[in-house]
Amino acid sequence: MCRNIERKSVTLVELMIAVVIILIAMVSLVSAFTASFSLAAQAQELSIATDDLEDTLEYIRTLPFSDITDPSDGGFNDGGTVNQTVIGGFLLENEVITVSYPQGVSVDPLAIQLVVTWNGRYGRNSSLTFRTARASGL
Repeated sequence: MCRNIERKSVTLVELMIAVVIILIAMVSLVSAFTASFSLAAQAQELSIATDDLEDTLEYIRTLPFSDITDPSDGGFNDGGTVNQTVIGGFLLENEVITVSYPQGVSVDPLAIQLVVTWNGRYGRNSSLTFRTARASGL
């Protein structure tokens, strides 16, 4: 005779399946958490680079038009790099801001291009470009 015994406990197989499901969920959560840290760091670097370019543009705005392309009067050579003292020092690793004049320096309005490059986290090279124009009447 077979007796029907009612089971009221969890088997080892059921327990192992539950543990595997929980581990898969934990791995995906940790992965999302670390990805969010990486994105936050990239956003911070981009914000710093943008601030540095805006500071440089504000400095260029204060220069008389004739001095923008004259390094001896505080301006920049075509393809010249910005001195760190212009904006009070850079915060990004190996940060360099380059000022260039794509249409030459004898045009009015003067087209100005600023490119900032830096080494981001994990050795990633990054860059950001701003373009503006400055007229002699301003």
